[in-house]
Amino acid sequence: MNWDDAKYFCEIAKCHSLRGAARALKVDQATVGRRLNALERQLGQKLFHRTTKALSLTEFGASLLPDITAIDKKFALIQRKSDSATNAMTGSVTIATTDTLAHFFLIPAIQRIQSLNPQLTIKLKTGVAITDIGSLEADIAIRGQRPSDNDLVVRKLATITMGLYASPELAANHSLNSLDDVRSFNQLIMFHQQAVPRHWHQVFDGTIDASQVVMECDSQHAIIEGVRASLGIGLISNFMVPDNDPSLVKLIPEFNDYVDIWLVLHPDLTHTPKYRLVIDEIVKQFTSFYES
Repeated sequence: MNWDDAKYFCEIAKCHSLRGAARALKVDQATVGRRLNALERQLGQKLFHRTTKALSLTEFGASLLPDITAIDKKFALIQRKSDSATNAMTGSVTIATTDTLAHFFLIPAIQRIQSLNPQLTIKLKTGVAITDIGSLEADIAIRGQRPSDNDLVVRKLATITMGLYASPELAANHSLNSLDDVRSFNQLIMFHQQAVPRHWHQVFDGTIDASQVVMECDSQHAIIEGVRASLGIGLISNFMVPDNDPSLVKLIPEFNDYVDIWLVLHPDLTHTPKYRLVIDEIVKQFTSFYES
């Protein structure tokens, strides 16, 4: 088995479809199908059950998944170490972050990176779920939680504040003057609990239940639009709300939730020029944003 075999197998297992794997690998669906058929012939057994809706691992395929995933990660690590031995400013850098941080901070940084090195591709993965840098899911992560893995390179970029917001109509029709009022309110818009548990357990003190939540999502842009539409109260980054925005009311002005933003990097990439360039531009963007 070569690295391509490992990559194709792992991606099909992750996406549960040839189409999804093809999209992730940037090849056509027929190529993924041919590679899977060839791998199954080579091994002499089926790796996936095929249905009209999805692919699921056979018992044999499931037994191989941990080993093949480990092979895929080893190959990726070898490639990274090879990259670190060269000064080439080509190829790609994968950054994992949230849609909000991508919009306000990374897009301007990527614009400058592209003007300096147009041959370098930035692959942006957005979502609130924590990306495992140690397992090579991304090269760099920008996130609101410091990793527990002490082997990773970590740098604090900023501390952002988040406030509780409602639409003017919702604020006018309900008494929402204290945290207790908000915590007992039955129209809350929340991040998915599994992805951002701190908002449920710290800001809302672990006292709310599912019956109070009208919408869960993984996008702060969706939360802010839900608040504007009077769906409920949402926790929003203060920098997203323009001064005197008539569509939003900040509840309990003295309350702020403080979130440290961290840059996380695999140590093998620290001294590679293309990663250094990307990191420097990200740091510049955060610095200029908070100094302006």
